Amino acid sequence: MEDIFARLERTLNPELPSLTESQKQLLQQLSIDQNQPGTILHDFQTLIDFLQPNGVEVSSVNNLLPLKVLSELNSRLSHPIENKLKRPVQKAYPYINGLYLLLRSSGIAKIRSQGKREVLVLDAATLESW
Repeated sequence: MEDIFARLERTLNPELPSLTESQKQLLQQLSIDQNQPGTILHDFQTLIDFLQPNGVEVSSVNNLLPLKVLSELNSRLSHPIENKLKRPVQKAYPYINGLYLLLRSSGIAKIRSQGKREVLVLDAATLESW
């Protein structure tokens, strides 16, 4: 049975090129935490925390974050951007937009209907594996 799974894995995941010794050494020396090598993990956690415990109501058309939360969420990020638009939409905050797309594509957050409202909520099982 083990051979079938191993063969299936090789079929689905073709062999990747080997790392050189210097590449292996670099990876072993690399320190990864919430603030290095970049702040994306910190900001991703900020977005997750922002959605807890009840989620956030999203727009009914595109299921994007509402205008009323964008500036507050932007201010909580490691590197907030200055936006001088009177009514900035989610795409006016490219970092928030990228984090939102990562959150949705990873399955950590899903859109759920609550009556006539659409709410972005965290999926507990997927979040636990994160």
